[in-house]
Amino acid sequence: MKYPGFDIFDDKEVPTGRVASLDEVLSEGLWHQGVHVIIHTPHKEIVMQKRASTLKFFPNDIEISVGGGIDTGEMPIDAAIREVKEELGIVLPTSSLRFVGKQKYNHRVKNGFNRSFIYSYAACLPKHKIKFTLDAAETSSAFLITESKLRAALRLHRIGKLGRITPQYAYWKWLLDSI
Repeated sequence: MKYPGFDIFDDKEVPTGRVASLDEVLSEGLWHQGVHVIIHTPHKEIVMQKRASTLKFFPNDIEISVGGGIDTGEMPIDAAIREVKEELGIVLPTSSLRFVGKQKYNHRVKNGFNRSFIYSYAACLPKHKIKFTLDAAETSSAFLITESKLRAALRLHRIGKLGRITPQYAYWKWLLDSI
């Protein structure tokens, strides 16, 4: 999978003017921006996805949101719409997105450090508008789960036989609380 370039920031999110590849971002521990989108129905069923086995971060794990890096020159809301389309095949109108907050992450990963400012959004869609067209390079499966079942799964760190939930449990709970 080819990764685009990322705008680089200092630890206060001031642009440095540098653009770097994902490998440079990780190996040098460079600050960049990303997005997450939690998609839910009016009845609080949450879209979940199982990540593809070939992904660099958390392969085969289950995620509560759609997300990824913000490409060079891209606005966070545009990245959110792009990521949902890329991973799930769902076209979200900008008006369906609600900004819920920004988090600062500084995590050790296999190839270095993932240091990012994550812009988080929620989108509420009627169940009949949620039709998945998955990109196999990003997502191996997608499904809906009720809020109560998801909260129970977060306590167990997994969803039954489907697998492990990516380990940002406090963030996932915060994101779930935002809907």
